[in-house]
Amino acid sequence: MDREEAWAKIQKLCPDIEKSDDLAWKLRDRWILSNKAVQRIAAHHKIIVTYGEPKELMGNIYIRATARNTVTGLEIETFGESNSKNTIAKYPIAIAEKRAHDRAVLKSTEVYVDFYSESESDDWKKPKTKEV
Repeated sequence: MDREEAWAKIQKLCPDIEKSDDLAWKLRDRWILSNKAVQRIAAHHKIIVTYGEPKELMGNIYIRATARNTVTGLEIETFGESNSKNTIAKYPIAIAEKRAHDRAVLKSTEVYVDFYSESESDDWKKPKTKEV
């Protein structure tokens, strides 16, 4: 998917979102949305996300998230996880929650196949551009 196709889909999800390389970017073969973009999509669709208690399994912190898209009625359940191998952050529960939220929102708007959230991987952060 090229930039114009990606932005057409993003603006269909959230018509008032402006085109910005800080909100969405292509990284290798996938499109990444910033957490800010995902938050705006959630607000536009009035998506309600609830969370289970954080748990630990084999060194992974994980949190269950349930999202209900009040516009379409679609309700999904997904998880966010964090461990010392997939994040450099010192707050694994908050990272797991953020990942769960963004996955839940993208899945409840049925675009998780096309877009991923930057919060899902430290490797998916927007590449820094050199200042001239």
